[in-house]
Amino acid sequence: MKNRTWKIMNDDVLFDMLRTWNNMSTIFQPLHDEQTRDYNMTVSQLQWKPEWKAKLEAEGRPANAYNLLRPVINAITSIELSNRKKLIAKPTSNGDSKLAEVITQVLLRFMHNTRFDWHRTRVLLDSIIAKYGVYYINWTYEYDPEGELLISAIDPREIVFEMNFADPTWENSAYLYRKHQMGLEEILNTFALDDDEMQNEIITQAKTFFETDSDKRSKWISKRLKALFTAVYEISMHGTNQTQANSYLNSSYLNWFDPSTGKFDVLELHEKRIERTLTVFDNNRQKNIDITEESKDDKGVGFDNQKIAAIKKKHNIDGEPRSGLDTKKFITAVVPAFNIVANEQPYPFKLKSYVYVPSYCYDWHPEAFRAQSFVDDLIDTRKAVFTS
Repeated sequence: MKNRTWKIMNDDVLFDMLRTWNNMSTIFQPLHDEQTRDYNMTVSQLQWKPEWKAKLEAEGRPANAYNLLRPVINAITSIELSNRKKLIAKPTSNGDSKLAEVITQVLLRFMHNTRFDWHRTRVLLDSIIAKYGVYYINWTYEYDPEGELLISAIDPREIVFEMNFADPTWENSAYLYRKHQMGLEEILNTFALDDDEMQNEIITQAKTFFETDSDKRSKWISKRLKALFTAVYEISMHGTNQTQANSYLNSSYLNWFDPSTGKFDVLELHEKRIERTLTVFDNNRQKNIDITEESKDDKGVGFDNQKIAAIKKKHNIDGEPRSGLDTKKFITAVVPAFNIVANEQPYPFKLKSYVYVPSYCYDWHPEAFRAQSFVDDLIDTRKAVFTS
C-alpha cells in the first residue's frame, strides 16, 4: 500500500481550500468572463450577447453574424506551423558534440511521444484568443515504467493564481489553484492505484453520493463500478464515516458535480512551503545525505533521535545531522463532492516554476487583468482608435 503522509478525511484542509478558492475565483471571474467572450467571438452564433440576440429576435430583426476572425486565426496558425523551432542540444566544447546529438535525439523522442507540436499550437491559439495559454508539464508512468515526459495544453480559465506584478511567468507566485473535472474511474486511477484505503474511501463516498439520485447512478456508473460499490461495506447518509464537512458539502454537492458530463470537480492547490530539512554528511561518500522524511517523528513536525541513530547505523554514516530550511512546492488535491483529500505532498522533482506554465500573447504587461490578446485588439477597435 502507498506510504501516505496525509489524512484522507481532513475538514481543516478541505475548508481552507474551498474558502480560498471561492475568494480567488470571485476576483478572477471578470477575467474568465472576458476570456469566454474572446472564445465566443471565434464562433459566429456566439458573437451576440444572449440578451441582445433575444431582444432582436423578439422585434423580428435578424441577428446576423459574420465571422471575420477565423481567417485571421487560420493565417496565424499557418505561420506558426511553418516556423516551428526545433529543440537542439548545443555542445559546450568540441568533445561534447556526440553527447549533444544523443541528448537531442532523446528530447525529440520525448516531444514526439507527448505530441508537443499539437499542444504548442493549442497554447498559441489560446494566447492569441484568450490572452494567455497554459502548459501542463509533468512526468508520467502510465505507458512506460521508466517514466516519460508529459506536456499538454489546458483551459486557461481553470487557473487562478497569486498575481505578482513583476512576474508574468507565475514563478514567483506563492500559490495557484486549478479546478478541473474528472470522472469517477479517472479519480480512482489518478489517486488510488496503489492505495487500498484511498480506493475504498473514494468508492464509499461515491456510493453515498449516487444513492441520493438513482437517475445519475444508472446514467453514469459502469457495471465495473457498480460491482465495486457492492463490494464495499454499506453505509448510511449519516453514518459514522461522515465528517463535519458533510452537512455543508452535501447541501451544495451539485456545485462540484456536472450532471451533463457525469464528472466531479477536483480542486488543486500548488504552493510554496518552507520545510525543515535534516542532512548528514557522509565522509565515506563525501556528500550530504537527506534523511528528512525517514527521521520525522510520529507527528511529522520534529525529528526522532532514535530514527536518526538507526539510519546512521543502517547505512554506516559517521557524520552529525544538521537541520536547515528549504522551499518546496507542494500539491494538495481535494474532491469536494466526496469530502476527500486525495493528495498532499511535495513535488517529486525540483522545479523552478510550477507544473503550470503560462504563455502570454503580449508578455510586456505583468498584470493578468490588463493583459490583451490579438482577438481583443480586433474586436475592440473603437477603444484602440480613441486611445491612439
